[in-house]
Amino acid sequence: MYSPIALFCFKRLNTLTACVESLKLCPEAIHKDLIIFSDASRNEEELKKVDEVRSYIKNIIGFKSIRIIQREENLGVDFNIIRGIQEMAQEFESFIVLEDDLLVSSKFLWFMDAGLAHFKEFDKVLTLSAFNYVKIPKNYIWDCYFAKRTNPWGWATWSHKIKEVDWDLADKVNFLSIPFEAKAFNSWGSDRARMLRRTLISEIRAWDIRLDYYQFKKDMITAFASKNLVLNNGFNSQDASNTVGYNRYKVDLETFDLKDLHFPDFITLNSSIKRKFISKNTIYKRVITSAYKLFKINN
Repeated sequence: MYSPIALFCFKRLNTLTACVESLKLCPEAIHKDLIIFSDASRNEEELKKVDEVRSYIKNIIGFKSIRIIQREENLGVDFNIIRGIQEMAQEFESFIVLEDDLLVSSKFLWFMDAGLAHFKEFDKVLTLSAFNYVKIPKNYIWDCYFAKRTNPWGWATWSHKIKEVDWDLADKVNFLSIPFEAKAFNSWGSDRARMLRRTLISEIRAWDIRLDYYQFKKDMITAFASKNLVLNNGFNSQDASNTVGYNRYKVDLETFDLKDLHFPDFITLNSSIKRKFISKNTIYKRVITSAYKLFKINN
């Protein structure tokens, strides 16, 4: 099964080019339909950069097919992706999602296709992630692990599962007014409630926390690759939307030196991995990131 790729871009030509070139190194790329969602400029100043991006994507080769969806008005980093996910879910059974600042391993598409096939009937598995930022115990035998939190850097899902996501956060009043709701949401990272609250009041435009909250409400999980197959190449670039500041998820790009991936036929949460995972997602580390971001902006 070769699931299509949804690639989201805006005005960063350099990182987009690097992303596409890394994808083309995956042997499966030639069998993939690539759907590119190009957001529109917000002003005249951005128009030239957006035009450069759109000129480039019209000449991409190396995939089974390429379709370009050009937004007529700027939707922003959040709703360009949210709407794109909804559009993909209407057309395809499953799909892979990338943003224009990511670099992938040559095993990225292999892992995604294998995971989408294996976990399709696992009702509790909402997404797959190829981005791993925790140290896996040496005696861990599987090529993926489970966490009750998603990640937006190189992921995949099934349409029948993602269609149910409440992107509008209809029960946000409950979250804002019931203290134990926020406490429970923070059980997989003390940064989550603060990020969702800032999204609800339009202080930030974090689309992925909406997905994360849905996953929490439905008690669903993400299957993460045991090796890291994605790098974020966009930190501190001039045109970055959300990746400005200290990258607390700094890792190396890895690969699987295997003929076959070994996925479990059951869901279990490894306690050692869980502790390491949560320690990477604390309010303290997010505040440090925000402080560094503010410092960069003011200097």
